[in-house]
Amino acid sequence: AVYVDAKNKVQWLANSVYDSVEKVLRFRTNHFSTYGIGYQKTNTAFTDIADHWTKEDIEFVVSRGLLNGISDTIFSPNATMTRAMFVTALGRMANVDVSGYKKSSFTDVNKDAYYMGYIEWASNNNIVTDTGNGTFSPDKFINREQMAVILENYAKAIGFILPKVYMENTFADSQKISTYAKDAVKQMQMAGVLYSKKSNLFDPLSTATRAEVSVVLRRFVELTISYDTMMGL
Repeated sequence: AVYVDAKNKVQWLANSVYDSVEKVLRFRTNHFSTYGIGYQKTNTAFTDIADHWTKEDIEFVVSRGLLNGISDTIFSPNATMTRAMFVTALGRMANVDVSGYKKSSFTDVNKDAYYMGYIEWASNNNIVTDTGNGTFSPDKFINREQMAVILENYAKAIGFILPKVYMENTFADSQKISTYAKDAVKQMQMAGVLYSKKSNLFDPLSTATRAEVSVVLRRFVELTISYDTMMGL
């Protein structure tokens, strides 16, 4: 889905999904505008995802501009996800305009960095917090429990109430989940955004890969749209 903004520029809505059964395009928005349908060709040139189990998820997020490849032909699905990358993807998913952010509040975030505006947006909306002493640690890798916390904060920031799609699951390693993250992990699991790994392990401290984040972002997009449809919004 696309819309025309106040400057007559076309803006793409990342949180839109084509329902092949009902043959309708579903998307989530919080404002009136002139809407239409656009098409962006999925990048099939990535040579390192052809046989990857998350190939369709990667193409889903790349075609919506949530994540980019490392190059035109390399996506690097098994590389780890940084805090800056993840926050940027969420900002793009929310379709936020970060052009108004001109300087950074953090000593380790350069004002010219592509992610600076997204970090400022996320910080101002309580989606992420600093890492102490005025730093953000943009290149620090995020783990699975941190991803759950950030996603829960993101849902609150956009006014989305996480539905309880599944019964609560007690993970085999639930005692390893940090106290601050327990509720977020539970909410994301019940919403169907984060699942267990093999042997019912959540593996809270393992770093999240670009492939794993692609899966999570797709689930979140589809969840928000399907839930709004179910509620008649």
